[in-house]
Amino acid sequence: MRGNRGILILLGILVIGLVFRLYNLTFQSIWIDESFSIHAALQSLQHVLTLIDPTPPFHNLLLWGWIKLFGISALAVRSLSVLISMISIYVIYLLGKRYSQRTGLFAAFLLAISPIHVWYAQEARAYALLFLLSMLSMYFYLKFLDKPDKINILGYIIISTLMMYTHLFGFLILLVQFLHFIFVRKHWKEWISCMIAIAFLFVPWLLKLPEIISMNFVSFTSLPERSLSIFHEVYNAFLFGKTWPLIGGVIMLLYAYLFIRHIFSKRRSPVMILWLFVPVLAVYVFSVFVTPIFLIRYVLISSIPMFLILAIELARTKRPQLLIMLIAIVLFTVPAIYVQQNMITKDPWKEISGYLDDAQIGVVAYYEALPLAYYRNPDCLVIGKSHQGVYDCLKKYDVYALRDPDSVYLNDKRIILITSHLETVDSKNILEAVNQRYSPEASKSFYEYEPMHPRFFNTMVSENYNEITVLHMRES
Repeated sequence: MRGNRGILILLGILVIGLVFRLYNLTFQSIWIDESFSIHAALQSLQHVLTLIDPTPPFHNLLLWGWIKLFGISALAVRSLSVLISMISIYVIYLLGKRYSQRTGLFAAFLLAISPIHVWYAQEARAYALLFLLSMLSMYFYLKFLDKPDKINILGYIIISTLMMYTHLFGFLILLVQFLHFIFVRKHWKEWISCMIAIAFLFVPWLLKLPEIISMNFVSFTSLPERSLSIFHEVYNAFLFGKTWPLIGGVIMLLYAYLFIRHIFSKRRSPVMILWLFVPVLAVYVFSVFVTPIFLIRYVLISSIPMFLILAIELARTKRPQLLIMLIAIVLFTVPAIYVQQNMITKDPWKEISGYLDDAQIGVVAYYEALPLAYYRNPDCLVIGKSHQGVYDCLKKYDVYALRDPDSVYLNDKRIILITSHLETVDSKNILEAVNQRYSPEASKSFYEYEPMHPRFFNTMVSENYNEITVLHMRES
């Protein structure tokens, strides 16, 4: 493929990727995790760097600077992830180009129209940055194996360290590289030096781990089923994001065919195969035998080699079959993006905030006072230096984050109670304490999943999530 033509095609792919990533960018409400990031980024630089949180600070540091320039609107805070995701499309092109320019273009195209990557490109969290840095880490790792010069060594150390400072699951990329290196065993002295340097640079954050563990952060991870169904769910998410096509098995068979063809090909890539499976298996095994940490978004770094493997095989497919495959891929992924971007799949705090009146408000799941504060009292996100500081600030506006039955300070004759995640013991006890004094008059439920698209696509919705109920209550 001629250079100029390849560049024009890449530019076209980037435009397609940008259109999808901007589509309905602010449709979803800012949800709890995003409000955590926004709150952290609104504090001082020292606070951002020293915050005791399970997620390392690099993304919050970038968001801190981004908010200084563009503010805290949903469009502003999410556009950082859009930009990062756009860079990822170019980086996966570079990874694929190691095989051929044709492979790089196919890889960039698959990532550009990937529903799950469009999804996380629209979230003000660290995941889009983790995907980018994991690709760059692998890129410099492979260049290091080719030529361990100063540029590749420094690039690998710096990028991998930043990856670890973005999300702890960046360690899974280092694990993949370690397992691959066992087989190649090239430049082992330089490799060991790189590992020592990365470990040394990450020590300052590791020193916080005991305190982070002692904080007992709220987690919604669960023990994965000890069956193959969890792997079907993971790789389905890689392909279709938050949706499931009625006949999605057809396209999965196509992808399975291309993957099997790659396994038995002379051009198979061991590092890509390891990258595809090791992170998922490692998190699964750890969750089953140690402690539950399994969330699909934690293993989405393994979706990247899937696109690369598919791109390698598409690049060696002849035109008539290639055209059919590309049409099939587009026909399944583009509608999946449309459905995904037009249904509410995050807690609808924007709608809830607009629904509330000026009555005294109690939030049963106390941590969800933060996304409510984003829409109702954003100044509290600035004033409150900690989550408790935000809760204290909200009391001035008659909004109470209820941690336990003893924290129920509601005293008006009429109150509004916002309930969610009622499966916890604390939530049930709080409800019992409120019901001793107040009786419900009316209620309205808001769902984390509400289809906002033609009925034809209803069959593509995969799951129902959290329900938030607003109870209007009066003193008994």
